[in-house]
Amino acid sequence: MLNNMTIRLKLITLSAAVLIIIGGFALNNIVKTWSSYSNIQETQKLIKLSVKMSAVLHELQKERGASAGFLGSGGKKFADLLPKQQSSTDTKIKELNAYISANPSKEAMDVSQNI
Repeated sequence: MLNNMTIRLKLITLSAAVLIIIGGFALNNIVKTWSSYSNIQETQKLIKLSVKMSAVLHELQKERGASAGFLGSGGKKFADLLPKQQSSTDTKIKELNAYISANPSKEAMDVSQNI
């Protein structure tokens, strides 16, 4: 079969085979790059979620401390700070819920259900 082909046709066939192989490698590289990009995007969302959750936890800890001080002093201390801290905590919870609504994911929904 190859004996009956002209040199031009043999070169075209060989070039086509090489181009198909190169195309396969390029396609494989594109798929791997896209997969990495998708993973990076998901990781970025999870990091932002964890930062929002950390802010809520910090505010809750401050509120818990103010509440303990208020109760421990019989209502004499932290009376002015406690309502402000509760408001600050509520604001951070609203920010977290807004982020979850804007960026739904399995992990975000798990957090939302447990708040």
